[in-house]
Amino acid sequence: MKRQAFDWSKLDRYTLISVLNGARKEIVGQKLLIEDLHKILSHQVKKHLPIKTKMIRNPGQEEREIYIGGCYYGHYDENQTNRFIEIIFSYCLFDKFLKISQSKWNRMCSVFADTILHEIIHMRQYRTRRWKILPGYESMAHLAKQRKDQNYYGHPDEIGAYAFNIACEMYDRFGTNYQMIKRYLNSNQCVRHKRTNYFRYLKTFDMNHSHRVIKKLKKKVTYYLPYAEFGKPFKTSDHINY
Repeated sequence: MKRQAFDWSKLDRYTLISVLNGARKEIVGQKLLIEDLHKILSHQVKKHLPIKTKMIRNPGQEEREIYIGGCYYGHYDENQTNRFIEIIFSYCLFDKFLKISQSKWNRMCSVFADTILHEIIHMRQYRTRRWKILPGYESMAHLAKQRKDQNYYGHPDEIGAYAFNIACEMYDRFGTNYQMIKRYLNSNQCVRHKRTNYFRYLKTFDMNHSHRVIKKLKKKVTYYLPYAEFGKPFKTSDHINY
């Protein structure tokens, strides 16, 4: 099935937050079965965006929490098919009902927006190089889990996408005070903010600010800081609208 036209370049962080926030009245403060909650989320997203949604049950995640992840499927995109971006809503296996507070909902809306933009960056990366696969990062860590994590976070595509997400984290925390952002990036203050992407990166690479992946990440985050203010990772629509 050939894709229908959709202008991805019009999406920014604020628009995407409002997309999910459209379901606020149906969700916030309501005790809902997980299945019913997911139907509301999925319907709300698909009303506005040509993406797939997926529900998974994870026995290893925190109870009473919803994790949001995403995937970009380059082969679907290359073949001009619809719905080449997928958003994954992950629920704890042991939760039957959820009641989401306003503060958790606000966090969910931001994570949703950041996840969509992360996948749009991947889309542009692949389209720019005509879907060529880049060689990844090869970790030398001794522990298998750390090798796996370093291979993932060290990949050039992930550095590029997460750098924008981290720039948005910095903007949310410090606004346009670039000097404070620079000091934060060069410190270990992120240990106080363990749900952030920047903390995950530093932890994965042993809090080593001299590691080449971390140095590359910081450089890219600094590049994206002006873009974070406007909530869009690109100045133009090149490689986005086709």
